[in-house]
Amino acid sequence: MGSTTKQLPTIIIVIPSFTAGGSERQALYYAKAIKSQGRFKPVMIGLGRDGELSPQIEQAGISKFLFP
Repeated sequence: MGSTTKQLPTIIIVIPSFTAGGSERQALYYAKAIKSQGRFKPVMIGLGRDGELSPQIEQAGISKFLFP
């Protein structure tokens, strides 16, 4: 039989951009907390520009997408 890996439900967090503003930092904090629980897979979506938070999001192992 094949291996069965459980797919976690995804939580999408949409923010204006990946710049280092207050709400963007808070969103990253929540995404890290969600991931650490192991029950959900957080995904961050930015609707503006790329910025200072991008490397931090990647370093945390959180998927991200940018829609400029």
